[in-house]
Amino acid sequence: TAASVDDLGNPQQQPPVQALPPPSAAPAAPTNSNFWLQEEEERFLLGLRLYGWGQWKRIQTIVQTRTNKQIKSHAQKREKVNPNIKFKYAKGKSRRGRISSKVLADDARAMATAAAA
Repeated sequence: TAASVDDLGNPQQQPPVQALPPPSAAPAAPTNSNFWLQEEEERFLLGLRLYGWGQWKRIQTIVQTRTNKQIKSHAQKREKVNPNIKFKYAKGKSRRGRISSKVLADDARAMATAAAA
């Protein structure tokens, strides 16, 4: 390490420089952004289809850029816009089967209407 001198002439050690990993090698860390990206929204909906309403920790493994608390909060906001979303994505004996593209289109339409208002 290189030594330098401060204003009073005292020797000082420079801290070693640490190399940062390249961006592609860095793991996806949860973001603090208020706005969800299109990719995050798509992954959120995929997680809902796969695991169902309320499975925030499991959905977090799909989204990867948000914490389970952020995902839960996002779901609650979506529920305010479209109260039926909870039942559409419910997992249980009464809601088995595939979710139609009409359901997803209704959700997208509801979100667009809320964003425009």
